[in-house]
Amino acid sequence: PEEMQLSMFKTKLVRILSNTLGGISKFGIEHISAFPLQGYHTEKKPYIRVRTWNHYDRNNALKAIRAVGMCTASDDLNCQYYYRKVAREERLSLSSWAILSNYLYEHIQGGTDLFRVSMNNYNPISDNEYNNSLFSSALSRDRTLVLTWDIETYSS
Repeated sequence: PEEMQLSMFKTKLVRILSNTLGGISKFGIEHISAFPLQGYHTEKKPYIRVRTWNHYDRNNALKAIRAVGMCTASDDLNCQYYYRKVAREERLSLSSWAILSNYLYEHIQGGTDLFRVSMNNYNPISDNEYNNSLFSSALSRDRTLVLTWDIETYSS
């Protein structure tokens, strides 16, 4: 925030997160520079990025931060679209082929299939691999269709 020194803000933020999450081992903090998500800006601004170890802690942290009136960015609480946030921040394409390895699969009652994979085990298929006859043959028989549309707007 522009009305408070970054070091004071960080101290306040760490206190809130420690109380909410039960200790400082549940999250990580780093200083970054980024363009604000709202409005047009020609210069990057300082931010503090908070990384939690799971989605549950992330939601609790965001709720606690919002409860004290702190402004947040890139903070979608909707778990249904959380993959879009991760894809945006990790610069992953949501509309091209990738190979997932070492993933965990879980079938959830009610017909939901859950796949968990580390970022290190997500590997996009390169242009050379697309031209490989083994890949192109497999992809031509795959009946999966995924349509993505990710546009974010802000209006005041």
